[in-house]
Amino acid sequence: MVRAGEGGYLIDEFKAKNVVAIGWSDLPDLTSTATREALRTLLDQTYSEWSDVRRRIASGTIWKFITEIKVGDSVISYNPTTRSYLIGEVTGEYRRDEDVKDFSNVRPVKWTGSVDRDDLSKSAKRSIGAIQSLFMVSPEVWEEIQRLLNGERPAAPEITLNRKSRKRQKKPMNFQLRQCLRLIPTATKGPCSNC
Repeated sequence: MVRAGEGGYLIDEFKAKNVVAIGWSDLPDLTSTATREALRTLLDQTYSEWSDVRRRIASGTIWKFITEIKVGDSVISYNPTTRSYLIGEVTGEYRRDEDVKDFSNVRPVKWTGSVDRDDLSKSAKRSIGAIQSLFMVSPEVWEEIQRLLNGERPAAPEITLNRKSRKRQKKPMNFQLRQCLRLIPTATKGPCSNC
């Protein structure tokens, strides 16, 4: 999963330019950055006002983006406007692209389809609803996405009943029964026409 910026504001640009991208655009071109330590040094120099923890997190995200994502890997990004996930395949290596506003560290992508968020199971939604800029989607979620892309119907909604939900279900019935009992004359004790 590669997020399209806060609130997904870059999703149209991702789609139009056939890319996924991450920020940290104040860094230079990272093509020749050979080690994670070299990347960390660049982050320390460029973002010295950040906390050490923040620079370490950025370092991990950037390193994964430029080295661990491989050509041919599947990729996903979320479009909050249409409530859908854009699905694609990485088609090239990391490159710097100043034309992608605020997010100049890019990977080229061929977009192959989309999946409505509402068609995913609750567990899949939770799994890919994380807020990180970049993360790995579990194999189970990818299988579900592939089934949807292949035209299979979404699974039936997951329903879990706990004590609270059972009590809530009983209350309307009890209320309705109480209302009916009020309508029944005391002498007859028979069911009313509303029951």
